[in-house]
Amino acid sequence: LVAGLELRTTVGSMIGNLPWQLGTTLRQPDPNTALGRTILDRIIPTVNILRGHLPLSMASMFLPFLLAHHKLPRDINCTNLEASNRFVDLI
Repeated sequence: LVAGLELRTTVGSMIGNLPWQLGTTLRQPDPNTALGRTILDRIIPTVNILRGHLPLSMASMFLPFLLAHHKLPRDINCTNLEASNRFVDLI
């Protein structure tokens, strides 16, 4: 999402733990907030549509040795949220 919108520099220049908070909010949106509802109602469905048209695998995003180091299979689909979250939590 960040890469697709060319926001890497913007997110990278955020101060403090704001990038971490942004990631957490996107991964676990609170349905009781306006931001959480926007993520649940608009962002997640949009990403789901894109996922169907443009599937991504971990192998296309990370070096094989990095996946092996974290005990993740090389051919894992990025839509496997359990594995994706585990990887993000490890790095």
